Amino acid sequence: MKRGKPRSARATSPKPPPGSRRQRPTRGANDRARFPIVGIGASAGGLDAFKKFFGAMPADSGMAFVLIQHLDPTRQSLTADLVGTYTAMEVVQAEDGVRVEPNRVYVIPPNAYLSIRERTLRLSRPTAPRSLRMAVDFFFRSLAEDQEEKAIGIVLSGTASDGTLGLKEIKVGGGMTMVQDPRTAQHDGMPRSAIASGRADYVLPAEEMADALLAYVRHAAVAASTMAVRRQKTSDPLAAALEVLRQQVNFDCGGYKKGTLRRRIQRRMSL
Repeated sequence: MKRGKPRSARATSPKPPPGSRRQRPTRGANDRARFPIVGIGASAGGLDAFKKFFGAMPADSGMAFVLIQHLDPTRQSLTADLVGTYTAMEVVQAEDGVRVEPNRVYVIPPNAYLSIRERTLRLSRPTAPRSLRMAVDFFFRSLAEDQEEKAIGIVLSGTASDGTLGLKEIKVGGGMTMVQDPRTAQHDGMPRSAIASGRADYVLPAEEMADALLAYVRHAAVAASTMAVRRQKTSDPLAAALEVLRQQVNFDCGGYKKGTLRRRIQRRMSL
C-alpha cells in the first residue's frame, strides 16, 4: 500500500494584490454541502484503531479526515508517519490556516488545540493542565458549529470520557456519530462513555466503520439531490405531513424552519 507523506500542510491561497482585501470564504449552504469532514478522536490504543479504520477506507472516498489524539506535549509526534503507512491518502500534520481538502488526513500536533472554522483549521495553545485537556471535545464542538448537519464525529479507543460532550454537540446540530465497539477497543473508556450518553448513531468495530460511513455519505448526497428536485417539481409534501402530525397527535412543528426539518428528516433517512 502506498505510503502517505507525513509532511506539514501549507496554505496555498494566492496573495491578494496590493491595496486589496482578502475575501473571507462565504459560509453558506453551498459551502457546507461540499465534501464531508470527519473528525476522529482517540487516546490510548488509538493507533491500532486508526490502522483498522484507514486500512478499510478507500483513498478516493471524497472525505477529509481530522485526527485528534491525546499526545505527549513534550515530544514530537509520529502519528502522521504511522498513519501514512496504513493509507494511500496524503497524511499531514495540521497547521494553522490550512483549508481542508478531500482525500487527505490531518493530524493534530502535540501541545495544541485544533478547531475548524469555515472549513479552515485553526491551532491554539491549551491553557488547562494536561490532565484536564479535552482536545477531542474541543474539535468536535467547532466541527458541529462549522458544519452543522454535515458534521461527522467518530470516537475510537481511549481512556476517560473525552469526545462524549463533543458528540452531543454534533448530534444536536443534526450531524452523524460513530463509536468503536468497546469489545474491540484496546481501551474502552472513551467508547463506553460516548455510548452511555445515548449519542451514538453507529457502534461498530473500527474496520467496519468505513463501509457504514461510505453508505451514509452516498445516501445523504442522493437524498439531498432527490429532495431538491421534488421541491421544484411538486407541491410541498412536508407541509402535508406536518398537518397530519398536528391533527393526529396535536404536535405543531410550525415553530421550526422548513429547511431544518428537511435536513433532519434527510439525516434520519440516511441512518
